[in-house]
Amino acid sequence: MNKQIPNWKETTKFWFGRLFFIALLVGAMLGAMWLADPAEAKADIQDMGNGIVCQTDPAPQLLNWIRKRTLCDAPVHADGSWVRARGFWTPAHQVPFSCYGGRYYSSCSGGYFVDTSKEGNESYIVFPETVLPDEPGHIG
Repeated sequence: MNKQIPNWKETTKFWFGRLFFIALLVGAMLGAMWLADPAEAKADIQDMGNGIVCQTDPAPQLLNWIRKRTLCDAPVHADGSWVRARGFWTPAHQVPFSCYGGRYYSSCSGGYFVDTSKEGNESYIVFPETVLPDEPGHIG
């Protein structure tokens, strides 16, 4: 039996072309996400009364579209500082139903409702020079 050995140059060209195309698509998707509207443009600002103002926007991590961050600022003190409360949370949502399968296996998941989940709240004192890089200055 004479088995023909593939030409390594043709095989390399074949796979390089496909890998290059996939890398180009992934780069285009990441570039589009990076060029999307900044989180500050989508912020929801609310006056809670007593001088407390809150802002809710998407969490700043990449590929984390559903998670939200809420920042609440108290009025500015005489020394220029203020108290900031920060919380991360995920709104209630429906997990889509999906099935994956192959020749020897199959797996289905999703199709259920997830309640709102809170993922941490903290309060801290902020000065204008100590504002974290991914957070805005005083809100309000």
